[in-house]
Amino acid sequence: MDTTAQMPAQMPAQPQTTKISPLDVLGSQFDKLTEGLGIMDKVRLGFDRLLKMADTVTMDDLIKEAAEWTGAGLPAAKVASILAQAPVNGGGQAIGDWVKKQDQDLTQNETMLKQQLEATRHQMGVTALHSLGGQHAMQMAQQGQAQAPQPPAPNPMMPAGPGPGATAPLGG
Repeated sequence: MDTTAQMPAQMPAQPQTTKISPLDVLGSQFDKLTEGLGIMDKVRLGFDRLLKMADTVTMDDLIKEAAEWTGAGLPAAKVASILAQAPVNGGGQAIGDWVKKQDQDLTQNETMLKQQLEATRHQMGVTALHSLGGQHAMQMAQQGQAQAPQPPAPNPMMPAGPGPGATAPLGG
């Protein structure tokens, strides 16, 4: 007689599915947009310094600022593409004009990014409220406290008795 207890067959491990909430997705978008805006702020400071130099700005000044942008988190490929557009001939005036154009483009991009950030912030708030409302409804259903609407409470500012235009009972 076998005295060892038979072990039930083990079920194969099922992969756990992680449910990603819309609020998590929006939070990630918000974080990325905020990070991008922080990098843009650092690029903005660099362009402000270059703009102050006006026509005396040189390619060396531009490269120095580009190194700062890379250190601030702007990807090196993006910095390289910006530098590739800079004029190599024409001296300070050509570079100064190019810096002004880049500054205008940066301003437009900042505006768009800020609008996206505000739209994401708004959507996060709406999603959070919907989530809270759904959770509350589930709690109420679980507790069995779904109640029928109550009639409105009497207005304490109104006199007691029949309202204006009411007719007195007949025979009285």
